[in-house]
Amino acid sequence: MAADRAVTSTHGMLAGGVAKITRTSAGWLVGACGHLSAMAGVREWAEALLHMGDEFVPPRGNLTDMDAIFVSPTGRVHYFDGHGFPVEVTGEYFAVGGGEPYAMGAMAVGADAIQAVQAACMLGAGLGGGIDVVRLTGA
Repeated sequence: MAADRAVTSTHGMLAGGVAKITRTSAGWLVGACGHLSAMAGVREWAEALLHMGDEFVPPRGNLTDMDAIFVSPTGRVHYFDGHGFPVEVTGEYFAVGGGEPYAMGAMAVGADAIQAVQAACMLGAGLGGGIDVVRLTGA
């Protein structure tokens, strides 16, 4: 999983950046985008609740204004839109956030996740600040 580190406000890109990918202690990868407070909430929830092997448990509370991708330790992928209804995704690739259309286009023609984020950062407004990569282990 790969993500840029840019943080934007309603007025533009902020200095610094934030890690948008987390690996839980149970081995799940969580990549989130959107409002920072919701992103932090989904990371806390993922760490607390994703200790159930390969089963996805919906969060409690209000995590709207964000999107997230969850990858189980065995490689199952779920998309979460912040409204409590996770959807398992079975395609070859998936992206969320401001760079989504650029990343999806790049992956459609063979780019890996890192190259897709690089393409999105080149083309999308408010993207950049470096790229984080977290690899799934054990899948």
